[in-house]
Amino acid sequence: YGPSMEEVFGAWEQARACVSAADASPRELEEAKRAKSEAAARLQAAGKELQALRDEGGARLCRALEASVAELAMPDARFSFSFESLAGSRWGDAGPAAGELLYSPAPAAAPRPLRQIASGGELSRMLLALECVMRSQGGAGDETLVFDEVDAGVGGATGEAVARRLKELSAHAQVIVVTHLPQVAALANAHYVVEKGPAEGGLPATCLRRVEGDERVAELARMLSGRTDATALEHARSLLGEGPR
Repeated sequence: YGPSMEEVFGAWEQARACVSAADASPRELEEAKRAKSEAAARLQAAGKELQALRDEGGARLCRALEASVAELAMPDARFSFSFESLAGSRWGDAGPAAGELLYSPAPAAAPRPLRQIASGGELSRMLLALECVMRSQGGAGDETLVFDEVDAGVGGATGEAVARRLKELSAHAQVIVVTHLPQVAALANAHYVVEKGPAEGGLPATCLRRVEGDERVAELARMLSGRTDATALEHARSLLGEGPR
């Protein structure tokens, strides 16, 4: 060591530190093991508490969702959550279990994963119902929501209920709806018609055109009855006169 005395004493200090660390390592290892065990116990307790809250909240959400979709021509729909426990190494922000929303469309049908069995129209109505439930519980707004054929297979009072729900949502978010139901179209702030346009390059073209005033009244009349006679036009005007714009 050396050649200077400072370097000799420096090497001596390093050697002494290494010996001291070696002597202390068993004690530090035991302390680390104890800290790890305590942290694991706290994690298990937190995971158990989180899962209890998820079970309770999931059941409450399913009840609210069932009540909401019942007004949208899905009176027999039933929902539940299934949770699969995860290995500790897979725990994350979602907690100790992976959740799956199950759906039963009829009393005799066994619950199955919603993502596997719900039709497009059912999913649209469920999304509408879920958004309404979330708004009623203070959920955030300012999104853009798109509903495609959310009113498929419904009409009359149910169609009016769908229209009202969509209108309620539009107070908190931009709502774009693809619909064939005049009750829904009549409550919109802006009405666009999708129609075939002149062929371009040998391929059919699709055009999107906004309709206003008398043209919108005529379009609603066609949606109502396929005609634009005086009776249909009067009915269309009555629809446009209902509810806030």
